Amino acid sequence: MEIDSEDLPMCRRFPARWFISLLMLPAFGCFQELTPLRESDLPRISASSRWSQDASCRERFNARALWDDYANAGQADLDCKGKMLQVSGVVRCVAKDDRGRPYIGFQAFDPDHVPASRLRSLSAKEKMWFGEGYPPLVICYLDPSERADLPISKGQTVQVIGRCLGRVKDPSGFKEFLVVLDSCRVISANGA
Repeated sequence: MEIDSEDLPMCRRFPARWFISLLMLPAFGCFQELTPLRESDLPRISASSRWSQDASCRERFNARALWDDYANAGQADLDCKGKMLQVSGVVRCVAKDDRGRPYIGFQAFDPDHVPASRLRSLSAKEKMWFGEGYPPLVICYLDPSERADLPISKGQTVQVIGRCLGRVKDPSGFKEFLVVLDSCRVISANGA
C-alpha cells in the first residue's frame, strides 16, 4: 500500500492538532474561575458535618485582620479556608439574604469624616461609604439552629465561631471582595 503524497501532510498535521487540542482542555476548566460568584453558589455545610464548640476552633481574628489577610487570597485560603474561626468585631448590620438566611455583617473600617471639598470629588459609592460607613466586609451566616431573633444590633461588639468559606467577589464592596463564614454561632455579645 502506497501513501499518496497529498495525504502525507495531513498525516503529519493530525497528531499536531490532536496534541494541541489535548493541551487546550485544561484551559476550558479555568473559564469558570472568571465568572463572578453569586451568594447562592456558596458551598453549604451539611447537617452531618456540623461542628461542636470544642478545641477545634484554634484561630482567632478580629474582622479587620481577617479581611486584611484575604487581601492575599492564596495564602489566606491556605491558612483559613474550611477551618473553624473565632471572629470578633463591630456589627455593621444584621439581616437576611435573598434566600432568607440570617447573617451578621461586621465592619472592617471605622467611619471616616471627609471634608466637603474632598467629598465633591468622590464617586457616588465612595460618598455613601464616607457618609454612612463602609459596607460589611466580613459576612457571618448564622447556623440554622441559632436563634434568628438574637438581640444583636448595629454598633454592638460580637464574637462568633464559624467555618470560613473564603473570599467572595463583591463589586459593591470596598476593594470588591468580602470574606464569608458559614454555620456561625454567637458566643458573646457586648452592649452597643
